[in-house]
Order: sequence, then structure tokens, then C-alpha cells
Amino acid sequence: MWSWLQCWNSSSIPEAQLNYPSFSLNLTSSPQTYTRTVTNVGSFNSSYNAEIIAPQGVDVKVTPGLIQFSEGSPKATYSLTFTGTANTNLPFSQGFLNWVSADHAVRSPIAVLFA
Repeated sequence: MWSWLQCWNSSSIPEAQLNYPSFSLNLTSSPQTYTRTVTNVGSFNSSYNAEIIAPQGVDVKVTPGLIQFSEGSPKATYSLTFTGTANTNLPFSQGFLNWVSADHAVRSPIAVLFA
């Protein structure tokens, strides 16, 4: 018989594996890669280009840089890889990822902690 105790004792999911629209990371080691799956709720046959405003002290690579949706394929998966570029005296830094189409822009904030 299944009980709530079984759920309580289950292992936790690492934060990097949660499919949140935002990115929050402690960049004590690099590179770190986060993968997300998005669902198109707009027009069919739309495409979005990635635009990155990287947090200071961090290089951010998006793979792929273009996601496309069609009627038969309303989901897309992409990855962001974060690499520290220099020693910084900042405790944290912020940036964002924009997915930009002809009609829309969808923003995901990025917050990096260096401690």
C-alpha cells in the first residue's frame, strides 16, 4: 500500500533539473548547463531567436540559438551553459535570456551567486 511517507522519503530533484522559466545558480564551479523545455502557446509556425544579456563575469551560451514551433511540434528544448569568465568581487550578478519572434519577446531572468 502506498503512503505519503514513501513520497516524503523520496530523493530530491537537483535545482538545475527543474523546468523553471528563470535561472538561479551558484557559480562556484563552471561550466554549468541547464536544460529547459518550453511550450508554444502562440501562433503555429513561429520561430524565436535567442538574445542574451549575460550577467557580469559570466559567459552564457544558448543551444540552439533558434527554436521553431509548428502545429505538430508545440514544444522545444534548449540549454544554457554558464561559464565564469573572470574573478569578480561582486557577490552576485544578473542578466536575462530573451526569446524574440516577429511578434513577441519572452524573457527569462538569470541570477548568479559567486559565493
